[in-house]
Amino acid sequence: MTRVDVTARVGSEGTVSISGARGALLRFASLLAKGESTVVALLAPATVAPYASAATTMRIRVDPDPGVALSWERDELVVTGEPSALAMLARNISTFGSEPTAAGGHVHEDYFPGHSYLRQGSSPTVIELTGR
Repeated sequence: MTRVDVTARVGSEGTVSISGARGALLRFASLLAKGESTVVALLAPATVAPYASAATTMRIRVDPDPGVALSWERDELVVTGEPSALAMLARNISTFGSEPTAAGGHVHEDYFPGHSYLRQGSSPTVIELTGR
């Protein structure tokens, strides 16, 4: 199983938090950009608090429906989408990982009507740089 050193946690209200060092975020983005269904091992966080739960795996599911959704299923981060939408999400994460200070150290991936690649029902997600 492929491993990427990012942590994924979810709050009691359903917001997903993904965090990692620059290289780990870039690796995370490269796995999404492949557009292939796979299961990826994640780094277990030292603590779950103040979140409700943490994931040790991420499941990437490729399907033909337009867009991409991030969701939380049974303590697993699930990213479901068609390849071009996965690539757009990957590009945003990669850009953020390359220049995190331009985004204030974190970036939000939140659905709104007319979003260019997120599906309705995608969990609000914050991606954050930790360390270097």
